[in-house]
Amino acid sequence: MSEWTDYLRYAFWFSVLFSIVGTVAMPLLIVRMPADYFLRSERSPLRDRAECSPLRCVGWMARNSIAGLLAIAGLIMLFTPGQGTLLLLVALWIADFRRKRKLEKRLVSLPGVTRGINVLRRQANQPPLQLVACASSEDKHRGASDREARTHATRS
Repeated sequence: MSEWTDYLRYAFWFSVLFSIVGTVAMPLLIVRMPADYFLRSERSPLRDRAECSPLRCVGWMARNSIAGLLAIAGLIMLFTPGQGTLLLLVALWIADFRRKRKLEKRLVSLPGVTRGINVLRRQANQPPLQLVACASSEDKHRGASDREARTHATRS
């Protein structure tokens, strides 16, 4: 019986620790994130096999293994006391896999998430997060001239 109570005690303190860290760290990370973070296209150096040294590959495997363990703990915490969602986001942040950027953009694009992030950024006097690239004036001009050409061709 004491083994079980020891487990519960550790799980409780782990949950408390992640709640405190999450409450403090997430707003700081969101505020310090560049406004154009999701407009940048960042590729992992391990995507190009030529750059994959054995040491880098081992580091990549270790990083993804830690992310996997955190994801499992996060899934468990979804049904037990703790910050399961936060731990899943940390696991996503640490992991390196194909189409990760697309998944991040999709999660941040959810209206409630975007609104919450931008409220935090506004309170810290930071610009809102940019999720869609604005067309340059040259692109807008080119688009207008294309529309005019199509209209002109239709009338002829």
